[in-house]
Amino acid sequence: MDSTKKFLMTITPSIIEAKKLLEQRFLVIRNDDSKSYIDIEDNSIISYATVEGVLMHKFKISQKDARTVLKHTYVNSYSGKQLYRPDYSGYYVMNIDDKWVLNTYRKPYVKANKKLSAQPFIDHLQLAIRDAVTVEFVLDFIAYRYKNPYISDSVGKPSHALYIFSQMQGQGQSLFTETLTAIFGDTAVKTAITADSLFKENEYEYWQRTWLVADKIKIGDDPRLFDNFKARISRVHDFIHTKEKVSFEATLPAQLIVTSNERPKFIKDNDRHFCIIEWDTGLRDAAKEAYFNKYCKWLLNDGFAAIAGLLEDRDLRNYNIKKPPPKTQATLANILKYESVDLERIVKRLAVSPEEIAFKATAFDNLNIPNKIKENLLGQAGLFRKRPYLRGKKLSIWIREGYKVKAENIINIKTGNVIKALKVDLDNSLSF
Repeated sequence: MDSTKKFLMTITPSIIEAKKLLEQRFLVIRNDDSKSYIDIEDNSIISYATVEGVLMHKFKISQKDARTVLKHTYVNSYSGKQLYRPDYSGYYVMNIDDKWVLNTYRKPYVKANKKLSAQPFIDHLQLAIRDAVTVEFVLDFIAYRYKNPYISDSVGKPSHALYIFSQMQGQGQSLFTETLTAIFGDTAVKTAITADSLFKENEYEYWQRTWLVADKIKIGDDPRLFDNFKARISRVHDFIHTKEKVSFEATLPAQLIVTSNERPKFIKDNDRHFCIIEWDTGLRDAAKEAYFNKYCKWLLNDGFAAIAGLLEDRDLRNYNIKKPPPKTQATLANILKYESVDLERIVKRLAVSPEEIAFKATAFDNLNIPNKIKENLLGQAGLFRKRPYLRGKKLSIWIREGYKVKAENIINIKTGNVIKALKVDLDNSLSF
């Protein structure tokens, strides 16, 4: 007598759809004596019974049919690996090197709208940063990553990071990073709120996003953390060594943003990565509350879409991913802690008249210091030596970072706007 158990199931459209869903939406995790599944919709690990229930509820089939579908449908096995791949934005699971890998990236809910004006965002940055050159740099920086969410050897990673501090409460530091989260998407931003989290064995996972936000972490308390930051800011790949002595190469696409209530204690004058920004709108009490209420209302009413459109449409031809960020007034103030009295005199004098952009070379003669030392200090203070022609004569001048001379006019390099005409009667001598 034939004792073979026969497989009998009526193949209905619902059964076909159930098999299709099982193949496309789930990966199986095989253990020694049981199996579980990963739902790639949200990367959650669920039991056999849960998948069974999903099929029964979604397709109105019996438990017996659901079990039969599970038994006779091949489901791809999960490799145990997750990657951040915005270049595969439509795929929750990928086959890489013949292994099934989860994609942790999800598209943002915000859709870019180039038809909307993002001027309130630009105005907000100008109010909080109070430095036109730095505002342009920040816009270039975030626009580059919006246009290039996936970083590889062929798509360069900017060697830039932001250090944003405010010694006043409620100035909108967190609102800035929350805006980036809304525009880039929840999966694109990873936030660390303790230094310990960036020392753990899995700390490299914080760098596997578009942005890593170190929120209010006191970096100066542990120099190891700053060393870790310096090593990772511009690095795309790194070898990770685990306690089990299994080494592997990880991709680290994240750009670093540090937010703090304190001036940085660890960034030196020769740093080529950090753009130091003192974030202060200058608004207080009722005026501050009214301003932020209005600005947040705009953000929620298509403001995020307008910002995304601005970033998507921004011209980045003048953005150099390897050039050091501009020396802001906050950077120069920070340098004073580590440099000479002469540099302090220069920086304080330049801060008195920010509208003065160009100076004759002789303007700094009464510093009474050797020329080589003087030129080094002026460079640290954010000035550049130029020799433009004016009315047929060659001048020797110092000009602030972010500006140039063209056709006998002082030009904002980023915007191309004429700031003022270059005059022969530039300051010939400054008092220090």
